[in-house]
Amino acid sequence: MDIEQVLRGLGGAARTGTLLQLGVTAAQLVRAVRSRQVWQPGPDVLSIYGAPEEFVQAACQGGVLTCVSAAGQFGLWRVREPRQLHLAFPQQRRLGHEPCDEPDHERDNEPHDEPVGASVPGPSYSSFTPLRHPILHSRLTRPAAGPPVAALEDALIHALLCLPMPESVVLVESAVNRGLATTDLLRQTLLAGTDAATVRAGHALTALDLVHPGSSSALEVLARVVFRRFGFDVATQVWICGVGVVDFLIEGCLIVELAGPDVELHKSQFRADFCLELAAIAAGYALLRVPYTEAVNRPQLLSGRLRRALGEGRLLAG
Repeated sequence: MDIEQVLRGLGGAARTGTLLQLGVTAAQLVRAVRSRQVWQPGPDVLSIYGAPEEFVQAACQGGVLTCVSAAGQFGLWRVREPRQLHLAFPQQRRLGHEPCDEPDHERDNEPHDEPVGASVPGPSYSSFTPLRHPILHSRLTRPAAGPPVAALEDALIHALLCLPMPESVVLVESAVNRGLATTDLLRQTLLAGTDAATVRAGHALTALDLVHPGSSSALEVLARVVFRRFGFDVATQVWICGVGVVDFLIEGCLIVELAGPDVELHKSQFRADFCLELAAIAAGYALLRVPYTEAVNRPQLLSGRLRRALGEGRLLAG
């Protein structure tokens, strides 16, 4: 049996117990390490060279990627890269997630024992250090059979229970848009696995109510959720005669256009913005352009700008 091939089927890294269960012999494990065919990132863990670091970390912890850490494996939108790895463990059955030190989460993680490194008989990632404080999620309906990634339904449920509301809506709506999940199924799973009266379950169910399929980008979802949470009447992808299709129409009088994180304001962009603003004013609307960073990081500031711009919009409409 080719140990490298087996490891590739598991994402590139696995615990030795898993390899033995799949038919690799103890002698093969020893030979592979001694010949530097594989390396040891931690106790009882083997990895091929070049394996994705998040898979190596998951193997060292004995868990699987979930929540926002699994989003990229399914090609789902996410607002930002997680600062900590989100892991779930098959042996834990309670639906939820453990205390963590994310700033938007409620409690701090309890300290974990620092994993003890294993000797590496050959080249290794000199900077590799097993994580001390991953975010721990409970409950897996189906433990991963291949690479260490939770089933999509588990990852979405964990995201709903864990992430700040705009970010969880972005991730779930991405899956719904692609036909990978439905809000009805996720709602049923939540109600079956949690006490709906808890804060986290209520937070998750509210997030599901904000999912509306058809969005074209993560930024559009994020902005729509922020606008509605501040109490604004919002219509998306609206056709306005003389203007064209706009990203948002707020309170029937304010056009909001989104600027993504990679937008560069060349002269042509300034001209286009100027022409759009003239067309909006001529049609009786105010125009506000919202940058990505403001929608993501400064929603309170954005709310103030919207309210001021709405005053101008109502004057133009009146």
